[in-house]
Amino acid sequence: PGTEIQLATPEDHQVVAYLFEGEGYFGGEEIYVEAVRMVIFERGETFRARSGLAVETRFMLMAGGQFGEEIFPYGPFVMNTREEIQQAFEDLRNGTFVQN
Repeated sequence: PGTEIQLATPEDHQVVAYLFEGEGYFGGEEIYVEAVRMVIFERGETFRARSGLAVETRFMLMAGGQFGEEIFPYGPFVMNTREEIQQAFEDLRNGTFVQN
């Protein structure tokens, strides 16, 4: 609790943080976010995060070159559309999500 982090990120990279536990303040404007949420940063923006004072904050930070596609995050999945997310959950229920 109360921890801050700031990281320079490459200008040509998309940066996202997947907050899966706790709460925190993200970006230069310190936008308040509670778990479970994904925070998408603008290109070239320095990554900033500050955890809340009462609970631990845990997130996964990801960055990479942009691939020029829309993203639709839901739970542990990130796909291009809501329909693809629904199909992933259906595949999980049917036992066909991972095939050898």
